[in-house]
Amino acid sequence: MIRQSDSTNEHCGSNENKFNVDHVNIADMIIELGMVYNSQDKYDKEIAQYEPALWIYDNGFGVDHINTANMINNLGNTYDCQGKHVRLLYNMKDH
Repeated sequence: MIRQSDSTNEHCGSNENKFNVDHVNIADMIIELGMVYNSQDKYDKEIAQYEPALWIYDNGFGVDHINTANMINNLGNTYDCQGKHVRLLYNMKDH
């Protein structure tokens, strides 16, 4: 009989490897889903993914971070694909 050590699954009940919903790695996954919607020309669904990702990046990295800037650019490109040639304004929390 093989016995499993109690220490083998010590990490299973731990929260150290879990991310909060506002963690930047979650934003990365949300963006990937948005990219799938983009490939299907489902721009409203893409925007619905990108907006919370932008919020997460802004709060996690700040306004001057390249990921935040790229997310703003992605949103602008998506609006452009919809034919919505609008000026994208993003009110950063600190500005």
